[in-house]
Parts: sequence; structure tokens; C-alpha cells
Amino acid sequence: MFRTLKVVALAVTATLVLPALAEAYGTVKDFSFTVQQSHLGNPVTFVFAPHRGRYKFEALQGGPINIRLQGKGYRRSWIEEYKIWMGPTNNDMRIASNGFQKGHWETFDKKVSLNPTRDLLKDYEAKALRYCKKHGKPDEKVVGELKIPFTGQLIADGPHYGFVRDFPDAFRVVDYKARIVCKPEPFEVKEVDVSVKYKGGLACPKKATLNVEFRTNKPGKHKIEFMLALDDGTTQWNTAYTYGSGKNSIAKWHRNYTFNNSVSRKYMIIVKGSPISSDWVPMKVTCGRAPGGLTTGPKPSID
Repeated sequence: MFRTLKVVALAVTATLVLPALAEAYGTVKDFSFTVQQSHLGNPVTFVFAPHRGRYKFEALQGGPINIRLQGKGYRRSWIEEYKIWMGPTNNDMRIASNGFQKGHWETFDKKVSLNPTRDLLKDYEAKALRYCKKHGKPDEKVVGELKIPFTGQLIADGPHYGFVRDFPDAFRVVDYKARIVCKPEPFEVKEVDVSVKYKGGLACPKKATLNVEFRTNKPGKHKIEFMLALDDGTTQWNTAYTYGSGKNSIAKWHRNYTFNNSVSRKYMIIVKGSPISSDWVPMKVTCGRAPGGLTTGPKPSID
């Protein structure tokens, strides 16, 4: 009976020793894989802006992304391979590796400074665009977060005596947190109308007022710069400010003229930085009768 118990005890002891020998050689010690996060530097940022009702890529800002892979061979082992790639699987984009050439590092420390480009991050740019399409707002900036995974791996070798090797803590995925900026729709003038109102009797002097109204796409107070153009080539820059608390706002501007002689001319409004302009609007004054006629005369005075 006692002999049987002794054999069982020896068998148990043997099963405990086998994994210890397998881990003792050909494995990695002090493994570390880090990716610098956004709050420690200039974060990678995808910027999108609305264009004709759709978000379009505007800029890729920030970077670089700093990556560090470290480790040691356990006991008499050494590091023979290293791999860093963007993505969670080994089939994703390779960032750095030793290729087909095996290494022999007792202590391994690899630093990579990755400069982001649109080509490198094209898959994540598409994800960022989908975020703006879903969460973007026309009247305010929206900021989101996008995780970009990076993976580091170290592979060791050593006198493992034929046991199947295991590589504990030699493979890790770390998310880099990039930013997404969905810009609001820019302030725009959508329409501009110009009209002329006349005052006075048949005889000169006569008065006329040039009235301009701008309609926009946003509420609140905004500055509009515009050119007042005369058909003789004379131009003048002016400024108007919008008002209104609804979905959009308007701006009004006018100029008064006094005519001592008959005159016929045309005016146009051209909005600065915009394709918007008015049609040519005539201003006609004929002394001795109601406004009208196609006579010419000197330039008017301005009240």
C-alpha cells in the first residue's frame, strides 16, 4: 500500500516540473508596449467641414505618434523577433519589424515616431467621416474620439529542450485615442436683393434710396462685407451686420442720393468671399417728370 502511494506522489511531482521547464527558456521577461496618448502631446486630429450639405475632409493635424516596445529574454533566452503594426491582427499594416533576419537581443528597446498621413490612416479617416455624418451639427462644432489600435510583439528563443514554447506577456494591443472635429456650417449669404425707392415731385432736386437686403443661413450677429459697384466702373466696399434669432438672419443696408439733374445708372452688390451677387438694378431720374427715362447726367450727391 505504501509503495503505491509513493509512485503516485512521484507522478504528481513530474507534472508540476514540466511547465516550469517550458517557461524557463525561450520566453520574454519585462515585456512592455506603450503608445503615447493624446493628452501627452499634439493629438492626431481628423477635421471635416460641411460643403454643400455634406461633410468633406479638410485636414489631418497633430502627431507624431510615439511608440515603444521593450523586453528581455528570460534566463538564458534572447529576443529574436519584434513586430509593431497598426491594427489588432497580424494581417494589418506593419509599422516596424526585423523582417526575415533573426535577431539576438538580450535586452530589447525599440522606439518608433510615426508621422500620420492620410494614406496611412485612410481606413480610420473613413470611420471619422462616418462619425461626423452621424453626430455633426450645422450650428456648432462637435468633437469626438477615435481609437486607433497598435499591436506590439516580441518573440524569444533559447535552450528550451524540445518543450513547446509559450510566450507570456509578449503580445499586446494598445489603443491610441485620436480626435475627430466636425466643424459647423460656415456663415453664408444665401441671397441679396437690391431695390430703389424714389421721393419728391416732378422737379429736381429729387431723392432716391438704394435698399439692400441680405438673407443668410445662420442666426445671430454676423459681419457682411460687400462691394457696391456702379456701371461706370466705380466701386466701394461697405459693411453690414445681420440680426435675427430664428434659423437664419438678415442684414439691411441703404444709401440715400439727391439728384439735381436727370440721371440713369445701374448698381450691383457683390458679397466678399462669396459667389453671391445681385442683378444690375437701374436708378433712373428725369427732371420735370416722374422717375424714368434713359437720359444721362452728372453723378448724384449723397446725403
